[in-house]
Amino acid sequence: PFDAQYSNYVWKFVNDVAREVYKTHPDRWIGGLAYEQYREPPSRIDKLSPNVAVMITKKRCNYWDRDYRNRMNLFIDEWKKKASRIYIWEYYNYYLHSPFQYPLDGIPVIFSHVISEDLKGLKGVSRGEFIEAETWKGKETKRFYHQGMLHLMFYLTGSLLWDADQNVDKLLDDYYTKFYGPASEEMKKFFTRAEELWMNPDKSKRVNLNLLYPNKAINELWGYLNQAKAKAGNTIYGRRVAIVASEFIKPRKGKATNNLLENPGFEDSRKVTGWRPLNAKGFPARLEIVTSPQVAPHSGKNSLMIIPGISQNNRHRTLIANFNPIPAKDGTRIKYSLWIKGFLARENIAPYVGIIFYRYNKNRQYLGGQWTSTSLRQFSGGWQKIEGVVTIRDYGKWQKNKPPRKGIDPAVNSVVFTVDVMGKGKIYIDDAEAVLEK
Repeated sequence: PFDAQYSNYVWKFVNDVAREVYKTHPDRWIGGLAYEQYREPPSRIDKLSPNVAVMITKKRCNYWDRDYRNRMNLFIDEWKKKASRIYIWEYYNYYLHSPFQYPLDGIPVIFSHVISEDLKGLKGVSRGEFIEAETWKGKETKRFYHQGMLHLMFYLTGSLLWDADQNVDKLLDDYYTKFYGPASEEMKKFFTRAEELWMNPDKSKRVNLNLLYPNKAINELWGYLNQAKAKAGNTIYGRRVAIVASEFIKPRKGKATNNLLENPGFEDSRKVTGWRPLNAKGFPARLEIVTSPQVAPHSGKNSLMIIPGISQNNRHRTLIANFNPIPAKDGTRIKYSLWIKGFLARENIAPYVGIIFYRYNKNRQYLGGQWTSTSLRQFSGGWQKIEGVVTIRDYGKWQKNKPPRKGIDPAVNSVVFTVDVMGKGKIYIDDAEAVLEK
């Protein structure tokens, strides 16, 4: 199994070092992380040296997945038999390190009752925990992202670490009353509903952000926030509500459609929400929401400007993906389209803009890209449209000369709409669409 791939090697080394240290310094500890391919306890060691401390890495925010929760609890039970000291390493930094193929920016990841249940189970087992929370991107300094929506999870965790037997609902009621004052009931409804959405155990809804957080739910939550702002007014409570509101995802604009892409017309905000380079190091690009009248967006006010950087192939190329995966399986037909404007110069090959659907299995393992037959190769300077229909195939079926990789489930579970831009210059895109054909 993945979690046990290197367990015997890593923990034998840790144990050998600890045994030697114990001979001369029995009051010193050797610590190690149970992480990734060595998270599972070693099968070849019955009991670790008494001075080995093990810190188990896990994500309680993912306890909506009962299989994952049961697996983590099993690992903890097995580690109890082998190590005399256990600690926990938790991750609350999912806004920049999402556990899914799409970013969670703007989504209230709330798991209040899981925190209570988990810490009760760890009472007498774990001697404490470290929470990885601050993170950074690019040249930014370390930051605590989404403080308004996320701080409640830290408050509950800290309070319950002091006393895991506290009633979490009473803790929450006390928090809502003292932190939001006259808007306490509305904010309670907001966070309670957000928790219900996040903790939904239906894995099929995790494939696409539109399924996990449909517009109806977003509008419902905005209703609570607007009511809370009205009740709190220009007070300290109102300013606290405003912080949450500034972080929360905006309702998706435009008429209701079957389009499965996030922010397809780039009207959600001035940020490039929902889109990013598939591989920023290998295929870099400058992305910018443009509202200038000279650009003449195809529709609405905005379009997305893309300037390809020098790729790993030593030519200008980038891959810009919509990180709201589309649920798919072998035989799924997807109707796609994209409006394009601009010009790209030829380098060692002819420039083009095309669409690729990158495929993933149910374990979110990469299965390669499936190129479509439609691309733009002649640029007029005005807005031009590419469109077509693609039939998604399992790994090994689309390119029959490539058999499924060993140990990888070849069955497609989702695909990611990706714009492939080849050439030196600048283009604008607008009104991307991907619709499942029945």
